[in-house]
Amino acid sequence: MINNYKTKNGYIKRNAPLMLKVSQPFVGKGFASHWNQVSRETFPIGRLTNNTLLLALPSIDFARLLPHLQMVSFNSGEDIYQPDGTSEFLYFPETAVFSQLNILADGRTVETAMIGYEGIAGLSTILSFQPKTFWTQTLIAGIALRINAKNFKPEFGRGGFLQAVLLDYINLYVAHISQRAICNIHHRIEERFCSWLLMLDDRNRKSRLILTQEQIAYFLGVHRPTLTLIAQDLRNNGIIDYIRGRIFILNRQKLEQSACECYSLTKKNLAYLSYNQTD
Repeated sequence: MINNYKTKNGYIKRNAPLMLKVSQPFVGKGFASHWNQVSRETFPIGRLTNNTLLLALPSIDFARLLPHLQMVSFNSGEDIYQPDGTSEFLYFPETAVFSQLNILADGRTVETAMIGYEGIAGLSTILSFQPKTFWTQTLIAGIALRINAKNFKPEFGRGGFLQAVLLDYINLYVAHISQRAICNIHHRIEERFCSWLLMLDDRNRKSRLILTQEQIAYFLGVHRPTLTLIAQDLRNNGIIDYIRGRIFILNRQKLEQSACECYSLTKKNLAYLSYNQTD
């Protein structure tokens, strides 16, 4: 059960938990029995979601979305959206972390954005008539809340707080992908790797990162031997450790010192998503 409504980095400033009566099932594949029981009880909003954007909404706005939200789970490497495809759903990550990718001319992939509990995937479905989506894969396995675009568009079109929250996020999202583009072009792979680990750790809900070096090289668009040498150097300096597809950050301060400025800028931008929830 998701029962912790405070984010790891303290981005959310919550008032006393607001209560609402859930009148319809809040269910998804594999979660039906649990959420059918929840639907007959009164729960704090913060016990229904960890997503920063949803937590930012006044209870009346969240209540309108709630009957349409469905909990879904994703495995690492699972596609959320296909390249240049379309989708009828938007996703609010809870514990899952998504990676948006571009394919280079030589066949390599490179990550252009990372989306965790602070954001939403699938904005193109409400911002264009015939939406095209970015290729989006699951980076860290976990759960997300999804909503059909046909149910979300009318709520977005109302204006008000929901629209304001989404437009603020879009502004920060554009800043994020712009910074990542600069990073991919101008910064050394050693710095990029450290920044990437830090960004992922900020969005991760566990004490370890469950990823292989081959996966990391794939998302960073580099060859695995290059990534292996960098990881070995970081381990030799006591900054990280890794074993059997698991990475542990041992010294975050040194890792931040080894990262490029993109990490601090990205983290600073995310801090602006600190909303006070009002009734």
